[in-house]
Amino acid sequence: MMKTLLELMDDELKKMEISEIKGFSSVKEFITSDSKCKEFMKILLKDDIDIPDEGSKIYFISKGRASHSIINYLLGRCLIPFGGIYNKIKFIFSENDISEKEIEKLWLLTALYHDIGYLQKDIANRNLDYQKKFSFYLYSDNTDMNIINNFSTIYPHNMAYSYEQILEYDTYDRNRRKETEEKELSVVYTKEEKEKCMRRNAERLNHGIYGGAYLFNRLMKKPLHMRKEQLYIKAVCMCIAQHNIFKSTSDEIDQKLDEYLSLEKLKHNSDFKINEEYPLLLFLSLVDTIECVKKFSKSCNSASFLQTETVLSNVQAEITKEKIELDFSSLLERINERKMLKKEILLDTYKDYFENNIKSLGNWTIYKPYIKEGKTSVKVEIKC
Repeated sequence: MMKTLLELMDDELKKMEISEIKGFSSVKEFITSDSKCKEFMKILLKDDIDIPDEGSKIYFISKGRASHSIINYLLGRCLIPFGGIYNKIKFIFSENDISEKEIEKLWLLTALYHDIGYLQKDIANRNLDYQKKFSFYLYSDNTDMNIINNFSTIYPHNMAYSYEQILEYDTYDRNRRKETEEKELSVVYTKEEKEKCMRRNAERLNHGIYGGAYLFNRLMKKPLHMRKEQLYIKAVCMCIAQHNIFKSTSDEIDQKLDEYLSLEKLKHNSDFKINEEYPLLLFLSLVDTIECVKKFSKSCNSASFLQTETVLSNVQAEITKEKIELDFSSLLERINERKMLKKEILLDTYKDYFENNIKSLGNWTIYKPYIKEGKTSVKVEIKC
């Protein structure tokens, strides 16, 4: 039976102890407020994450990230029945003693922290050296902690990419972002236009690669008493580091990747895909792509976007073991209403962008998306 995303997420929220706390009994009570989302994350993570204020240089790119992370977390819980991928997370370690509760903890940490890079001012520093910046360095097997030495060899199901590939992609991505920003700045002339351009391009580091490195250092500094805790932190941070690495989509991008010897498998005609060998990364990739609020709802320009609650209330879904069905017909109706009133000029662009993201899942993961589009309807079906 079809339900709206808001209804499905509310069902999951009611299963959690946090729903008994005033202000968190339903998703719509807190999901549009950065301060309430921060409080939600603080309660579940037992970690007080600062959210940049309006005066920050990274405010534009950080706005709404806490809300998006919570939606990802709850949406992931909704998708647990699909394909059995979630339950395969227990195989990311050699031991077979990971309980259902421990899998839930891994997903909680991954989903709620996955965009933490956007919330840190250093994301705007394209010259940042992770190894010099962080006393606990993520991208190496050689550490002072015997517990996670040789992690990539002992626990390969966390490593869709090697450390070398991650760091080479980081270099490629820094150069790509620098080129984009310089190109945009070359055609703007007023101080105001330049400031807007620099705010748009404030993500000068890949938020996944930087975020994973930042989070590893942040969490490892805290007192840890159990071996598993350190392994979980490493696994979560490696997943976050890899979630924003994408395959090329053209020969032109392939040519740029030629400069980086270890990135051959990211060329667009490569057979490489994120698969069940890497279940935590595969699950995050699915959820983060399906999450549609980040495409259609932004507080930074409300005239050109829809409200978060509007999006969640107008997308229907049915999740089974065999497939995910999403019906965007009501959302399309709302977009068309806005168009008739001439209140928006961007929503069609973002609708197309979202559909292309869904379609691209088949290029870089094992999921098989199908989009059925009519004049007044858009339906998406995803199978393994």
